[in-house]
Amino acid sequence: MNPRYRDLAALAQAAIDGRRDVSQLTSADIDLARLYAYAYRTQTVGAFHATRLALDPFSDASAVQAAQRRLRDLQALAMRPVPADLRAAAPTLAWYHAWSDEVLAALTDPEAPAEAHAIRDRFQDVIDAIRTSDGIVPQRDDDLPEQASYKVPGIEVVIVPLVYGDHISWNTAFVTAASGGATTHRHARQVEIHLGYEGVHGRTLLDGRAATVTEPYAMPIPPLLDHGFDNLSGHDHFVPFVFGSRTLDGWGVFFDVEPRPSPTHDWPETPLESAGMNGSVFLGPALAAMRQAPAGERRVLIDAERTARPATGGLELAAMHVGEESMALSFDEFHVLSVREGRARLSMAGISVELGPRDHVGIPAGLRATLRGLDGECLLLEASLQPA
Repeated sequence: MNPRYRDLAALAQAAIDGRRDVSQLTSADIDLARLYAYAYRTQTVGAFHATRLALDPFSDASAVQAAQRRLRDLQALAMRPVPADLRAAAPTLAWYHAWSDEVLAALTDPEAPAEAHAIRDRFQDVIDAIRTSDGIVPQRDDDLPEQASYKVPGIEVVIVPLVYGDHISWNTAFVTAASGGATTHRHARQVEIHLGYEGVHGRTLLDGRAATVTEPYAMPIPPLLDHGFDNLSGHDHFVPFVFGSRTLDGWGVFFDVEPRPSPTHDWPETPLESAGMNGSVFLGPALAAMRQAPAGERRVLIDAERTARPATGGLELAAMHVGEESMALSFDEFHVLSVREGRARLSMAGISVELGPRDHVGIPAGLRATLRGLDGECLLLEASLQPA
């Protein structure tokens, strides 16, 4: 366990036990507690959900029932925003810490069946990754935990969360070759951006139209429009996506998916960057242009207006070129960074971490951060949910 995490968790626990004394918590403690709380929050439909479901075959055991109750509590914590004040530590981080410990204790109890021990160990791996970190926990989209996913009913995809912030999440969807893709569906009060990276080969689907894609792209999806993906590659495929709502938060915090299966083979072919595909963009040319841009440049690739509605807000996707001079970041909304090329050092809340290609991290609202490219240029994608 990281000493800074250990000391902070002890302070947070002490603050909610007995006297509820928060006088020991400093502003630096609050900033760090926010980072750790967001790291736990990412597991809402990740390890908290997957572990609870994996325990179902053993739910006759009282120890397993106790673990599942606490896992439900951990999932329900995501319905509360992570505060920006001392409540980030007490009670938010204190609850995440204590309840995760209670899950592990229940599954270590002699009454827990031996078959549950492997499930416990996989849960422990995810929790340890948070507790051994300095507070920034980069998540790769091609190296995923074994027990941290959510299978979406009726859509034939498995979701793995990467970053969960305030009202926004960055996730990856696993589509098998056998499934043929992601069944068409819609969301009533949430907005989305689908992403395709290297190796993509399929048809991205939106509102009765289709665009064949064989190179990286991004497609903005407003509420109440049918969308999906036909996987034509012949192999398993990951479809990263950004998800958000001012009303319902990131993916899966509140469920908002309506499967709408459709014979998409007869959806007319439409150019990706046309109005019919809501002004989707090819990422290759956009990132090539950013390589030629001055270091420190930020360009919006998809404007929030493409998806914005009063109840949801709109997702903005931008690209950034980070050079060897530090680039200062400070946002009014939670932002997610996804490294596409090169390496960078991110510093925030008195700690720093090196980021490489396919790493994802969140920048909470109001926290000052800096990015500095390592060994030359670094190109990133950056997503946020903006008010309508």
